[in-house]
Amino acid sequence: MALVCSLAAAVDTKPAIIVESLVFDFLCMNERRSGSINRCYITHSFDLFLHLSLALHLCPIPPHPDPFPPHLTPAPGMASILMSAVGVGVHFTSAPLSQQQPLQQHQQQPAPFALPPPPPLLPTASRPHSSSSSTVRRAKRQHRRASAQRSEDVIQRYMEVVAEVPEEDCIICMDQLSNPSSYDMPSSEEAGQSILPETVGKFIKCGHTLHMLCMLAMYNNGTKDGSLQCPSCKTIYGEKTGTQPKGKMEIYSVAQSLPGHPDCGTIQIIYSIPPGIQGPEHPNPGQPYTCRGFPRFCFLPDNDKGRKVLELLKVAWMRRLIFTVGTSSTTGEQDTVVWNGIHHKTEMMSNLSGHGYPDPNYLENVLSELASQGVTEDCLKPPGSSCSS
Repeated sequence: MALVCSLAAAVDTKPAIIVESLVFDFLCMNERRSGSINRCYITHSFDLFLHLSLALHLCPIPPHPDPFPPHLTPAPGMASILMSAVGVGVHFTSAPLSQQQPLQQHQQQPAPFALPPPPPLLPTASRPHSSSSSTVRRAKRQHRRASAQRSEDVIQRYMEVVAEVPEEDCIICMDQLSNPSSYDMPSSEEAGQSILPETVGKFIKCGHTLHMLCMLAMYNNGTKDGSLQCPSCKTIYGEKTGTQPKGKMEIYSVAQSLPGHPDCGTIQIIYSIPPGIQGPEHPNPGQPYTCRGFPRFCFLPDNDKGRKVLELLKVAWMRRLIFTVGTSSTTGEQDTVVWNGIHHKTEMMSNLSGHGYPDPNYLENVLSELASQGVTEDCLKPPGSSCSS
């Protein structure tokens, strides 16, 4: 008991706490011997050494000038008191909640760790060198201007009447060209007055023939943007525009290379389209449409061909051709924004879904898909020249 009182005087505490601490240390020793748990980073022999040292000298040891780190919570018991006296940090690896209380009531618990910010998903990109947030409005104005044209004038601009009707079938109504078109004439007073059901015409460039009234019906059921597309060979006449909703296209430059293109950096495209209400050109006008998976990140190699594809994608974006409102081919969801036949690479460092790199044929394939929408290299000519047929 004399030793207990001496130790109590040395560490300025009550004898009852000393007894409790000795019992606690004895239990810890037994648990360490059995190997059931490992609750502190001290050994029993070192505990006894510190006990005897303080009992013999009966003098407090000044604390170490550098306090132990705040994340090391002092352990209760004699071990904690003695180790703290010499400035050694002690903490439990799996201490019960009841043993995590401070020795003094006014002592505050150490602040918990602040979680570090998550690492970026992509390499740090430079400031965007191009943004197409305003191009959608220009495309919509073009669409409204084209809608003001008479449908009959658009048909007659790109088709001409044939004198001798060939012995062929109309690719639209699948009836013989020698028979009248099965479509009714438009009821509007300003359209369809000079296009009769028996009138057969051919496209001025590709030369394919069909009922002009059938072509007029197809045009009126589309976007009515002032352009025609041959239903046989898909040749586009005029400037084709789509039904892409309003959004934003951003372009960034990334220093990291794509798999298969180690000699250049990466072009990162970010498409952002918010949900909205369908317009008259969409499947269900007045109904809302959803936008799943936006913003969408796409990647191109930053070489000559990749930059040419980028410029053509800008043209396609301005013409509202990259996305449309329809039914998702993966989820079956209706009235949602989906891709419109121009494939993009959405994986940068892998190709798990088939939409990543390496893909040596991708750039040529996307150029063909752009050309099928009427977006060709001719569209990159200086202002004043036209890529329209």
